[in-house]
Amino acid sequence: MSERIVRCDACRLEMDRDRNASINFSRYPA
Repeated sequence: MSERIVRCDACRLEMDRDRNASINFSRYPA
């Protein structure tokens, strides 16, 4: 969990881990 940046090797996207999680969670109904 010390890694703060998520890196996608396929598309070279780099994003903050917490931002990535918030995007993923927003796709599911509460």
